[in-house]
Amino acid sequence: MYRLALVLSLAILSGCVTPRVSYEPAASDQEVTDAEVEGGDQLYPAVLAGRWGYVDRRGQMVISPQFESASDFFEGRAAVQMDGKWGYITPSGQWVVEPRYASAAPFSEGRGRVSVGEGLSLRYGFVDVAGREVVPPVLYFALDYSEGLALAQVSRERSEFQVLFRVSSEFVFLNRAGTVAFEVRPEAVSAASFSGGLAPFEKDQGALRATTWGYLDRDGAVAIAPDFDGPAFRHTDGLARIGVDGQMGFVNEDGEVVIAPAYVLALPFADGLAPVQNAAGEWGFVDASGALVVEPQYLAALAFSGGRAAVQTEAGWGYVDASGDLVVPATYTRAESFRNGLARVYSGRLLRYIDADGETVWAQP
Repeated sequence: MYRLALVLSLAILSGCVTPRVSYEPAASDQEVTDAEVEGGDQLYPAVLAGRWGYVDRRGQMVISPQFESASDFFEGRAAVQMDGKWGYITPSGQWVVEPRYASAAPFSEGRGRVSVGEGLSLRYGFVDVAGREVVPPVLYFALDYSEGLALAQVSRERSEFQVLFRVSSEFVFLNRAGTVAFEVRPEAVSAASFSGGLAPFEKDQGALRATTWGYLDRDGAVAIAPDFDGPAFRHTDGLARIGVDGQMGFVNEDGEVVIAPAYVLALPFADGLAPVQNAAGEWGFVDASGALVVEPQYLAALAFSGGRAAVQTEAGWGYVDASGDLVVPATYTRAESFRNGLARVYSGRLLRYIDADGETVWAQP
């Protein structure tokens, strides 16, 4: 009783919450062309003498090295850095969003997530493919759009009064127009993006219990009860990783456990397989039934993409196929997933791109 009285007194003295953000979303009907999407899918960031440009699938430099940093093209736009600020370019190398942001994420569903400020003043917003700020950078936090919705944090620093009584939610899901589709349930302390019509959320169980995890549907209602210890992740290939008693397993879109929690770590399903780590620290791959298709034997592994998965052995990084055969020798210092037919790998600090057979398409001199 004494603690409750003290908390209420503090709440009255300090106020309830930081004010929720307020803004007017900008209308946008801008869409990227199919030619720009196709053109961007055939370009890859490459670095020469400390500057980044882009090569094509033949390894020819088509956008000259001029940027401080550069990302992959997504939906016909690529985030690049110049003079410490980020913007977006088209596949022809033209600026479509001048470099003025602290960060710029890859485009998703016609929206690019950008930020301004730093530290406690960091704020997020969304631009369209023409650079118009559909949502100005006023959000405390945001995730990329997925299935037409984006998670956003609209208030911060809940008082103890709000923690106790759940006055309102800090988080909402925005639609592509930038307006609120629905508020995340007040008892939720965090959530993630939608996939397969479901979004993971973390439920506060009060001061005396740990949080639990479940899933929301596209109306914001609880679709899968928050009964998992967590964390819970997004569904891919119809399955999602969940934590139970410190172990990772997988549930289907009905919340039924289909792969028992028996792994220390797991990564998402892709191409019908998921990387999993056993108690000995070794990585292998399971299929949707939970059967080990590739026995745990690697120091690390990434998800499959384009029929290949990067794996790490004592010798270095290479690639396996869906049968577990090492089809690209493990000779690289670092390796990333295949994207549009090529994978970025490193020999020491030097970048190169290889094809699915391990042939070098472009190598940093």
